[in-house]
Amino acid sequence: MNNMRTLKNNDNVIIPRGLNYILSGTFFSETKALHEDFLKMQVAVEGFMKYLPKEIVATFLNHSEAERLFRPFTQHKELCFVFTDIKNFTTITESLKPKQLIEMLMVYFDKMTEVVRRNKGTLDKYIGDALMCFWNAPLQQQEYIRNACMAALQMDQACKQLSKKFVRQGLPELVTRIGVHSGPCLVGNSGSTFRLAYTAIGEHVNLAADLEAMNKEYGTTIMCSDVVYMKVRSSFYFRLLDTIESKLYPNGIKIYEILEMNIGEKATAAAIRFSKAYTDLFLVREFEKALVVFEDHLQQYPGDLASKNLINLCNMYIKEPPKPDWTGVTEGVEHAH
Repeated sequence: MNNMRTLKNNDNVIIPRGLNYILSGTFFSETKALHEDFLKMQVAVEGFMKYLPKEIVATFLNHSEAERLFRPFTQHKELCFVFTDIKNFTTITESLKPKQLIEMLMVYFDKMTEVVRRNKGTLDKYIGDALMCFWNAPLQQQEYIRNACMAALQMDQACKQLSKKFVRQGLPELVTRIGVHSGPCLVGNSGSTFRLAYTAIGEHVNLAADLEAMNKEYGTTIMCSDVVYMKVRSSFYFRLLDTIESKLYPNGIKIYEILEMNIGEKATAAAIRFSKAYTDLFLVREFEKALVVFEDHLQQYPGDLASKNLINLCNMYIKEPPKPDWTGVTEGVEHAH
């Protein structure tokens, strides 16, 4: 810039009209103002990304019809949903000062969000101590269900590592419960004329949230639906838990526990035996034979609520067999706690 000013002040140089404007103070002041405005816009966009997922902001800014994307719109799409929640969060809240709680949650959410983004997920929102995220929107993905399951496993591992750190600092232990389901929904901008949110809505979204909550009844950490299992059963380890009632599925839907990748051969074999007892014995009304397997599993893994639930059901059905049209769904039964 100094060289350009020197050129402008040299009387021996004939400067074309256009270049004369470029060398003028007006041009430099306008360029400086433009640069400052650009920096302000960059800061604004970076701040904007703290309120909306980076992928969504990037999609909006790069879209040929970006203006339309900032108005209410939705589209029907198949997504995979993941909900997380912290076990006994109310008790944790009561044991900490507000500042401690907020700092703890920020560290926790940082780790969880990092896992979601690393696995190509979209963070929808934080709901108290809960997290809602989904896969396959706004960007299309081929292996979106696999990515979601991988994220669920990594969130579980990240929480366990973080919990050890918290305990060493004198803070409460953290356990994350996770629900995973996939299905069609409406996804896009919804809300009001005053405020929009890029989110997913529909009964399949609600089912993912229900599965997260049901972990408490089965003593599990990560629970998924049969829809998820059928798509990625060759990629992960699962244990079949039960068949639950759902208005989305007239005959009920099977639910599974997603197991850690490194559980070992013994635990893997036990999970396979447990699942086969459910499908090959329990569902075909061989309740006495199924009972033997579930009781044996409970001996190997004392306190396993899934075993206790099925033991209770076997004993109930041995005394009073289910109706002829029974599909595995049992209504109005209290699960073990």
